Amino acid sequence: MKSSRRMLSAFLASAVLLGTFPAAYAVEQDAYQDIQGHWAQDVINEWSDKQIINGYNGYFEPDASMTRADVAVVIGRIMDYQDEAENIFSDLGNAYYTDALLRVAEQGVMQGDDGQIRPLDPITREEIVCVLQRAFDIDVAEEQPGFADNNAISSWAQASVAAFEENGFVSGKPGNLFDPQAEVTRAEVVQMLDNLAASALTDLRVTVADEETDQMVHVRQPLLLSGCDLDAEVPVGTASVDIYPTAEQGATITVDGEALQNGKATVQLDNGFKLVEISVSNGAGTQSYELVVRIGIDPQNPYQTLYAGEHEQTVTLDNGEVRSFTAYVPEGARESNAGVFVLPDRSGAASTFEEWKQLADQTDTQTIDDDWTKQQEKFIVICLDGLTYGTSAEARAADIDYVNKVYTAACGRGMYCIHEAKNYMVGYGMGGTIAQMAAMDQTAVWAGLVTVGAGEIDDSWLAEHNTEMAVSLNGYTDEDSSIPKNTIPLPVWIINDGTETDPDTLSYWMAANHIEENDAASDSGITKYVRSVGWTADEQMYGENRDTEAYRIWVSNGTQTASEIWNDFLFDVRRWMADPGGDLRMTEDPIADLGMERRYEEVGGWMREWYTYVPDSVNASTQDVPVVFALHGYSLNGGVYAGQTDWHEVADEEGFIVIYPSAIYDNIKWNGNAPLPAWNIRCDETLPDDVAFIQFLLEDVDASYDIDLGRVYVTGHSWGSQMSHVMALSNPEMFAAAAPLSGFIFRTEVYDSLDSAAMERAGGIPVYMSAGTEGSTEASICPVPPTRDNWTGQSIEQWFAINGCDGSIDWADVSAVWTDSPAYEQEGRWYTLTYEKDGVPMLCAEIVDYMPHATMPEHSERVWDNWFSHYSRDDAGKLIYSE
Repeated sequence: MKSSRRMLSAFLASAVLLGTFPAAYAVEQDAYQDIQGHWAQDVINEWSDKQIINGYNGYFEPDASMTRADVAVVIGRIMDYQDEAENIFSDLGNAYYTDALLRVAEQGVMQGDDGQIRPLDPITREEIVCVLQRAFDIDVAEEQPGFADNNAISSWAQASVAAFEENGFVSGKPGNLFDPQAEVTRAEVVQMLDNLAASALTDLRVTVADEETDQMVHVRQPLLLSGCDLDAEVPVGTASVDIYPTAEQGATITVDGEALQNGKATVQLDNGFKLVEISVSNGAGTQSYELVVRIGIDPQNPYQTLYAGEHEQTVTLDNGEVRSFTAYVPEGARESNAGVFVLPDRSGAASTFEEWKQLADQTDTQTIDDDWTKQQEKFIVICLDGLTYGTSAEARAADIDYVNKVYTAACGRGMYCIHEAKNYMVGYGMGGTIAQMAAMDQTAVWAGLVTVGAGEIDDSWLAEHNTEMAVSLNGYTDEDSSIPKNTIPLPVWIINDGTETDPDTLSYWMAANHIEENDAASDSGITKYVRSVGWTADEQMYGENRDTEAYRIWVSNGTQTASEIWNDFLFDVRRWMADPGGDLRMTEDPIADLGMERRYEEVGGWMREWYTYVPDSVNASTQDVPVVFALHGYSLNGGVYAGQTDWHEVADEEGFIVIYPSAIYDNIKWNGNAPLPAWNIRCDETLPDDVAFIQFLLEDVDASYDIDLGRVYVTGHSWGSQMSHVMALSNPEMFAAAAPLSGFIFRTEVYDSLDSAAMERAGGIPVYMSAGTEGSTEASICPVPPTRDNWTGQSIEQWFAINGCDGSIDWADVSAVWTDSPAYEQEGRWYTLTYEKDGVPMLCAEIVDYMPHATMPEHSERVWDNWFSHYSRDDAGKLIYSE
């Protein structure tokens, strides 16, 4: 039996150990005149002392029945629920128990029937078991109860009663009868609570390992009262913690399945994070807790750099060699930074590294306001100081493999986060020659290359390379690829510092970039080539996501500083993951180039960040302006997502406002990653309330502009898609439509957000979902084709039911290969499923060929044109569809 949330012990620990109840309110033992000699005398005294259940005028009335309202009050005292349901019950007026009943109803702990909640009805034995099972999140049993009168137990109560019997929380009456419809007595309720508490933690202390005090680490026990998991926060750099759990005398405690040693367990952390299972058993039952240990995030400085400074890391090559490299994280670096991979010459590595470190520290070339500069996203410097510079084929292959392995390791998000669109390589001297070869070998992962004083590439190596297919295609691999390596474009600047341009190298990159000789122009001693021809037939379907201006080659003589290399060339281009080989686009700073407003203010006790794009066609006097909320994926922020999606371009055409919020750092799973931005889809109360944050943002923009509240939309990618689902499920009346991209529900806790009453009032919410066909990430969370057994199919099935779509899903056709199935409507590489309700499309699912776990400008335009633009709500909240 597992009860990881809303644990009764959390109340006991906070009440007894933290002194919640003042002594003046405690009831002296045997203060009640009517419990002397009663079988429940001791537990009544104990629970009355805790002020959980009290008597009146010296009497407890242990054998009197309890009303449903009184039980709600008791549960409310234990759980301290904060959210209150709307009073939709015809038999619930204003009384001392009204708030408590509405709060337990909001949590689903006590449910009404036919619009009534029956507050003054005595609660029955089967009802109290179900209420306590829901309140304390006790896992229901799969077996039937073992009572002689099982047939008398209502079907809806069978599993809960079986769980309580199995764990010793409830016992039968003489003759092994449960007597399910009998009114439960006040004494019986107290005894059930005491049975639950017997196998519960009474205290939990967490410290940094081997430290004598625990002032650095805390368990947020008061928050458990409203249903959060146990949570302990540790400082950056904590390798392990000591856990000291305690329970009632005679109970057995294990931590991750191991018995305690001298009252404690030492647990190793993975980059400051660990999910710890704690079990307490008293012989009759077992309760299990999940303790989340994670790096503490300061609500007033949530984006602080956690691992500033130099970090030496190692990689293992295909030949078994272990080599090192050094990463430098400047103070002020945030998530999804650029990464500059520096390949130094054989000599002078230290000075080259130092120059790039100093530039990374500064990175403030264009001041926008007191808090923001054009390059606020300070880049990470990766120094590949493990090159051997060997000239044999084997040594050369090992150095190229070293570059590839360093790229993979540096993008691992262990102590810093380099965004996949912002990987750049700079090589000096012999390091420049290796950089050229490594870039030709794995072109699709790089957004720019600069070489200074590089030598020529060996003719035999280049000839062999020109026959190879590109397996790595940015975001996915294709072992059967038919795309030649020498056709993938890359911005390249060849700086000849005492050397001459290698004609074969220049010719290679000009061909890859579709650049011709007459594309050259001279500018300040630099020959600049920029692609002038349009897209080829093979490129045409991806052209909307690419900029020909980003296809460029520069050639110059003399020296260039790191600042000139970065600011004048590398920073200006990014390679976004979406299409085969990635999409090269010019960099647009959200503030300096796009004119967005960046806000950084306290909302809900946390400093929060968001970007707002208002097209030139919209001002304070513009009437009925639509709003699109665009929610970024894991590890990103609003500014980066703006560049990934280009929603601002659609907004310019259609006249709506786009809001790009930023999530707060969180460990979303035990994967060794540093804390990175992730939406609080679990509604974990130790983290910011992102539902309330997005609601606030709508109110905020509505205060400055005339927003059409019937045309508000939400979309997002990856983890942002999950938050889009949460918003659609929890606040369907707030939105006219939703579009989660990559995109199907792959976290089951998302379904917990469903507000069924609000969904019924809203008449459902039109939902568009999509998934790509490429890459392990997309395959794991959005597998295609959809089936009833995978996340994709289950999401379609759930939204089909929630929106009340007509007919049924033909799983035989839907689960077939999409390119051959009549269930899908094809448009280019887009394969679409659509389901309607009364002639209105309410659910759309698209499969996108040749797309990995990504989104792109084409997707934004498609979502607006094919989905959002067709839906609105009238003043009464009724959904309106227009062709």
